[in-house]
Amino acid sequence: VALRNPGLKDRHWAKLSEDLGFAVNGKDPNFTLQKALKLDLVAHIETVEKVSESASKEYSLERTLDKMQKDWTGVVFERKAWRETGSYILNATDEIQ
Repeated sequence: VALRNPGLKDRHWAKLSEDLGFAVNGKDPNFTLQKALKLDLVAHIETVEKVSESASKEYSLERTLDKMQKDWTGVVFERKAWRETGSYILNATDEIQ
């Protein structure tokens, strides 16, 4: 299951290959369960799960960020000068809240 994680990107496969000391690329159409068994990935399950877990967390963050960007698209922030400080503050934030 850890090898079929949709969050695994090329950088994760590179990290996994580096950690294992041999090339592994689950995106390769020729990568099969038989090949995984031949590589004895079961013996390295902790390493595989560690990289896969990291990829899952990154994937979740990426999806959340994509949703946030979509939700905020089109929102215009108006600002106004704050006294004579050279700084600005948001103006009329009621719509945002």
